[in-house]
Amino acid sequence: MKRSHFSAGAEGEHAGAGYLTEDERISDPGHVQGIIQEYNRLGFLTALDDFGAGYAGLNLMANLPLDLIKIDMQLIRVVDRSHARQVIIAGLAAMARALDIAVIAEGVGTEGELQTLRAAGISLFQGYLFAKPEIERLPAVPMLLTDGVDRGNEPQRQTRL
Repeated sequence: MKRSHFSAGAEGEHAGAGYLTEDERISDPGHVQGIIQEYNRLGFLTALDDFGAGYAGLNLMANLPLDLIKIDMQLIRVVDRSHARQVIIAGLAAMARALDIAVIAEGVGTEGELQTLRAAGISLFQGYLFAKPEIERLPAVPMLLTDGVDRGNEPQRQTRL
């Protein structure tokens, strides 16, 4: 499990996140469940990265207490033009909602992809559409709310991706 640490914020905020990645095969799920429960007790979130690729699939979603899944960008690409991808992603989003797991769509590159993902019920996104990766610098990006309204550059609506 990879760990990303973020400094603890106000009371009730999480201290960081631990990521399970698609290339990690879990041979002892019970042991991993214990680790995740301890991380949760310490205020960490648990995320499954690149969901839909490699070992990051439905078995982990069913057997581990996850807080977040990040849908692999290969499923996200051209989702606005692929009926199969739309059905798969809408199904994943519905399952995640039913399990109280947040979903992030990785690799969103076009407005068409964004709108299709929103229609599937996803409200958290990463990708070049919002900002290109930069070393040691994260640009301020306007927060796009789930109601589809772009709040522009209002300071109270700013977030960093």
